[in-house]
Amino acid sequence: MAVLPPRSPDRRLLGGRLSEQQDQLVALGEFKQRALSQIAAQQLEIQRLREALAAQSNLRALPRAQQASAPYGSGS
Repeated sequence: MAVLPPRSPDRRLLGGRLSEQQDQLVALGEFKQRALSQIAAQQLEIQRLREALAAQSNLRALPRAQQASAPYGSGS
């Protein structure tokens, strides 16, 4: 592997690429953290709703869908 001189255009190009990659990794890490937080919040809400349903509160289960075709225009 050859060592590039400090002011080489190739070295600057590689440095720019490295900087872009690091920025992308930071952005992806932030996205991942937001997604995991949203999933955790949704899971807590699901658990809360299930507990409320089991406690015989004012919530009631919706009837299960029957095996029928989708309504006209639904795209299904």
